[in-house]
Amino acid sequence: MRAVALILAVLAVSPSGALAATPRDPDFEPEEPVHSLALGPAPSGTPVVSMDVGWLWSGLRLDLGITSLVGLILSADTMLLYRGFDSNTGVHFGVRLTPITGGAFRLSIEGTAGQIFIPMSIGSETLTQIRGDVIFGTTIDPVTVYGRFGLIGEKGSDVPGRPSFLGQEQLGAGVETAWRRYVFGAEAYVWARPGHSGIGQWRLRAGIVL
Repeated sequence: MRAVALILAVLAVSPSGALAATPRDPDFEPEEPVHSLALGPAPSGTPVVSMDVGWLWSGLRLDLGITSLVGLILSADTMLLYRGFDSNTGVHFGVRLTPITGGAFRLSIEGTAGQIFIPMSIGSETLTQIRGDVIFGTTIDPVTVYGRFGLIGEKGSDVPGRPSFLGQEQLGAGVETAWRRYVFGAEAYVWARPGHSGIGQWRLRAGIVL
């Protein structure tokens, strides 16, 4: 019995025993591969570049993971398929929080702010835009299914007959699949504006972890 007790004591103070007794720190755990561009998260210190092609909006986006919870967003979009490059163009910067990334359920919250540049016959008009999105879904390798609810607020110049502030909503659902460092997806959503019926939208998405 004394020999058994001695062996247990040695294991407890050995490096392997100390490691087993140490609580797991998620900041030092191997990060999971990116399953979804919509839900994230982007790996810490690693950029994820993606491209959207859709009706009405298409664009480019850069996600940079800061921690397993927080990431930065830089995006630019335009009405490429509708009016080419001579159309409304937006640039946004913001933050994404991913409070739930493990298990069957995933949750992501995004907030961005930026400018929309609208070409006019003479000069251009600039709108300030704020966006907020809540994205929730589930991943069963290699497929992710998600839903998205978004709010958009726009503040423009004081033009007669045009509201100075305009609120909009988006509600949609999408599916994505991951292969190695690549993610491909598609989303359908409805874009609702005050005083107008909802406009059906779609977009195709592709991204890569650099």
